[in-house]
Amino acid sequence: FFKQKTAYEIRNCDWSSDVCSSDLLRAVWPHVNRRIMSVVEGSRGELTIESVLRRLASNQWQLWVVSEGPHVVGIVITEIGVTDSGMRICNVKSCVGEDATQWLHLLSDIEGWAKANGCVRISTWARKGWAKRLKHYNLTHVMLERDL
Repeated sequence: FFKQKTAYEIRNCDWSSDVCSSDLLRAVWPHVNRRIMSVVEGSRGELTIESVLRRLASNQWQLWVVSEGPHVVGIVITEIGVTDSGMRICNVKSCVGEDATQWLHLLSDIEGWAKANGCVRISTWARKGWAKRLKHYNLTHVMLERDL
């Protein structure tokens, strides 16, 4: 699964294909489970590990594994949605890992994949600081939340 390289790389795990079979999922799980748990914890109760795995297994969400040599340093989770007008939009649901500034340029691989899959836009809800890192993205909204 992991190529022995020193440069960062990103790989899409399509659970519905032979590339990421259930055997491979079991092999990858020890390397990504901590990152997926971080996504669940960061959701503030909106996600469970089971719901994330169900969405990945059904290919509703896509898991991108970022590695440096044999080490997983991050994950990105995406979802392709279709608007009421029929536009396909790739939404980055989560991006977690170590030294993200070192591999953030790999998002261009996701952008290329999204375009090849008919998407006309890529979007994400992110903390304010990400706007500085994602210079080619437009800051169009701010999400405000209040627990009740």
